[in-house]
Amino acid sequence: MHKILTFLIVILVSAAVGSNTLNAQSDGASETNNVSADFDIVITADVFELDGLTNEFVASGNVRVIQEDIVIVGDKATFDKDKNLIQLFGNIELKKGKMNITCKTLNAYGKKQKIKAFGGVNFNYEDIKGSCEIAEYDTKSQLLVLNGDAEAWQFGNRLNGDRIFIDLKGQKIRTQGKAKVKLIMKEERKEDQK
Repeated sequence: MHKILTFLIVILVSAAVGSNTLNAQSDGASETNNVSADFDIVITADVFELDGLTNEFVASGNVRVIQEDIVIVGDKATFDKDKNLIQLFGNIELKKGKMNITCKTLNAYGKKQKIKAFGGVNFNYEDIKGSCEIAEYDTKSQLLVLNGDAEAWQFGNRLNGDRIFIDLKGQKIRTQGKAKVKLIMKEERKEDQK
């Protein structure tokens, strides 16, 4: 039996906090009406708008998007139900556990569990830091790919490359294309710490 993709959109106005909340839930419903949630997204913002023709929600002012353990804040967001895509604009900060990403624009692809960050991307995870113009993050495999002026560093060791792959789960970093590596020897690190 095939599943029918339905969306339940509920807008709640919280008078106590003074902000608006959008709960977007994607459910898989079988013919027997058994419902199992694939993902839940909660969006809070100062203002919400719905475009009935394009089926797109626009949230602006103090936007906060939460899905499971991922929290993203920004100035403005759009949610396209048909494409299952949330786009955020302006002063973006993403937090997932010990990982932090900042950028100018961010696309979050719901069912694909992928995030793409654009413009002045900076990344921080435990002792690994990085920067680039475009970053792609797969939330399932925990693989982060840095593209365009990509740079990553850990314990003073620095990698520059066309593309840098960071396996957050395995704590491994590799490059693709032109690459440059600067390694800091243990004695140098000890002197740097003084």
